[in-house]
Amino acid sequence: MAWTLGNKRLYVQETKESAKQIIPRLQPLAAGTIMQFFGWESPILVSQAIVIGRENVLHFQSLTMSGVAFEFVSPEGSLGNYNVSNVAFSRMPVICQTIDTTLPEDSPVYMMDVELYEET
Repeated sequence: MAWTLGNKRLYVQETKESAKQIIPRLQPLAAGTIMQFFGWESPILVSQAIVIGRENVLHFQSLTMSGVAFEFVSPEGSLGNYNVSNVAFSRMPVICQTIDTTLPEDSPVYMMDVELYEET
């Protein structure tokens, strides 16, 4: 099984997960710190992946404008449904790609940073 997001292939290089609790801290003048707990944020998954071809870049960009969650699949199976918050691309200096043999060898190669919010 391959890495996919929104049913499109990507080649994940690195993933990072984070979770956060919302804790405002108050510092009164004549007392110690007071903490208030207001809940937590949904887990955030940040991935760096290689994307082949301009059409795939446009597909991943469109996921940020959809308002719906997409399944993120790894070789081990589904990681869950995520809303795509942010994608950023940088073109890699590659003159001949051999990663995806279904696309032409002169297809552009991009490094994509994607931030995913877990669907609650």
